[in-house]
Amino acid sequence: MYQHLLVPIDDTPLATVTVAHAVRFAKSLGAHITFFHAAPDLAATGDGVLLYTMDSGAFADAQAAHGQAELLKARTAAEISGVACETLVRTTAFPARAIHETAQAQGCDLIFLSAHGCTPIWRGMTVRLMEITQLPVLVVTVEANQVDLDMYRALGIISAEHRSIAAVLHGMQRTVREARRRAWA
Repeated sequence: MYQHLLVPIDDTPLATVTVAHAVRFAKSLGAHITFFHAAPDLAATGDGVLLYTMDSGAFADAQAAHGQAELLKARTAAEISGVACETLVRTTAFPARAIHETAQAQGCDLIFLSAHGCTPIWRGMTVRLMEITQLPVLVVTVEANQVDLDMYRALGIISAEHRSIAAVLHGMQRTVREARRRAWA
């Protein structure tokens, strides 16, 4: 069966639902996950150009940070469930192509995603992806088809907050372990 899933996520509330489904699915298969964020190119936006002009360092920081919070939450969810994972970000104006190329480069055997069209960059992306990739694509949890959408959004927010807390606790535990290791050395 599938051993390595590419799970593209964005920075919408649906990412939490996508991650939860992907982690459960990967755990049931004993598969590895690569969480991927196709970050929009800030230089292609008016605000991005203004930020670059005013403070190129802040622009570089903003571009590098895009999507990192969602990827950290995804990594935490996978680690809590005992699913091996890694995270990748790529700046692109063509997310479908970036997803396809990343899946190929990482040796993934399944692309696992949610189609929802909440943001302009993702609108129609699923169709474009299926046109260009030869890999299997598993599309789950189409937002418009959810009967209890408000309930899922609320649960998604709560889950995301719990993952954020878990990520902070994980970082604090790592800091304590490192401090103890240095004290004993």
